[in-house]
Amino acid sequence: MLWRQQSKTILVILAGAGVTSGAFATLIDFEGTGAPTSFMDTLALRDTYAGIGVHFDGPAPQNGGAILNEGGNFGVDAFSGTDFLAFNDNLTLMDGGTPTDPQEILFDGLQASVSIYAAGGYGSGATFRMDAYDQSNQLVDSITVGGQAWVLLVVADPGGIARVMLTEITNKNAFVYDDLEFFAVPDQGCFDVVTEEIVCHADGTTFTVNVEGLNACTGGTSMFTFTASGGAVGEEMCFTLLVDDGGFCCSTEICVTIPDCTPDGGTVVDFEDPIGAELTDPDGFSDEGFDFIHGPDSQFEHLHWGMEMFGTWAYNGTNIVIPHGDMIMTASDGSPFDLVSVCLAGASGDEDPIHVIGTSDKGMITVIFELDGVFDGPGPLVDFETFFFPPGFTGLTGARFLINGTGQGPKTGGFAVDNIVVGTAVPEPDCSQPPPSDVSGDGTAGIDDVLMLLAAWGSCADCVACPADFDSDCSVGILDLLILLGDWG
Repeated sequence: MLWRQQSKTILVILAGAGVTSGAFATLIDFEGTGAPTSFMDTLALRDTYAGIGVHFDGPAPQNGGAILNEGGNFGVDAFSGTDFLAFNDNLTLMDGGTPTDPQEILFDGLQASVSIYAAGGYGSGATFRMDAYDQSNQLVDSITVGGQAWVLLVVADPGGIARVMLTEITNKNAFVYDDLEFFAVPDQGCFDVVTEEIVCHADGTTFTVNVEGLNACTGGTSMFTFTASGGAVGEEMCFTLLVDDGGFCCSTEICVTIPDCTPDGGTVVDFEDPIGAELTDPDGFSDEGFDFIHGPDSQFEHLHWGMEMFGTWAYNGTNIVIPHGDMIMTASDGSPFDLVSVCLAGASGDEDPIHVIGTSDKGMITVIFELDGVFDGPGPLVDFETFFFPPGFTGLTGARFLINGTGQGPKTGGFAVDNIVVGTAVPEPDCSQPPPSDVSGDGTAGIDDVLMLLAAWGSCADCVACPADFDSDCSVGILDLLILLGDWG
């Protein structure tokens, strides 16, 4: 599932009738070619994958990347398997060519989306750009991503991508690519939707779409399911469905309207349009009726707010907040609130646990959320996890989000926060209210009420004006007495 903020499109690729999860796409992982470990033993990649409609080209006839085994002392393991597409403009290929970029990848058919992983060699960081062009050679999408480890580049265009150009833009000598994946432009008449159902999840931001329709590949009816999140309520979200029938058959695009999954009486604090927020914010800001400010153990006395920040920090295509280890949340009007769920990620690969401490008039309650450590920097949603608050995070006057708990001084790590789902606190019953069986009206259920109940024993003369008829059956009897004894005091 790929969220593209620019085009407001999600690509969710499913395969086969009745499939509920998984992906169907063309993937080139550069395995199985018998790749050597040295550039001197190979040539620039050209038409190895021509059989599936993919061609590679370099900046000169003998130049371009070559497939190598990770054992070639690049200082980085393959993203998958053992082989990758490698570059080093200080070395020479078997025919005297140079393994240098830019690297061009051309497709026989138009592609709706193209992605590839990239990493700098020898453990160094690098910055990569992927430009996408249509069949008229017009630039239709571009992405630039940098990082210290593997990063994901994704470009998409509904009209179709004919070729992409890969460039390392910080003049690194050695770098590698792996796992090229691409999705074909949808065909028409592939899958005709008959019914569509959207089901919200309890986290208030995630929803599942179930579609059933006529499958042109099999001539029968098929059902597909996908789960997504992100985007604004009422916005159109589109996904591409690739159908296979023992092999690729056809593809189509299906669009849905993003639903409002906010729990009844609740709010999703999504940080999309906060009041007074800045990229580096020392004074805090407000959003959806809640105030946010850095906590006392913050490494730096500010919060970061925005979209893609600093190139390598977690990102999910929407505005997020990154505290430097400590952030405090309160309701702007001072009213109590309940916490339902929150999306969290390690800001730059940090997987330290996140503690959330809720404060109420009953004291404090703490929950520890353990991050899974999955991090690929800017790109899809895999960095973020949805965590649900346990019972007890109700009637809060404040909540504190911080790394590794309290009492350890300033925090040195950052983490990313988004989509805090907040419920409206429901006041507890007022114990000062008299019980329903207080017939005498003295505020308690006692002996006077028993005497009045016994005096009214039997059928009620007026079914409405019969105060000792607690079970509303138009008579006063043993069940009413039991109710009074249950309220005693």
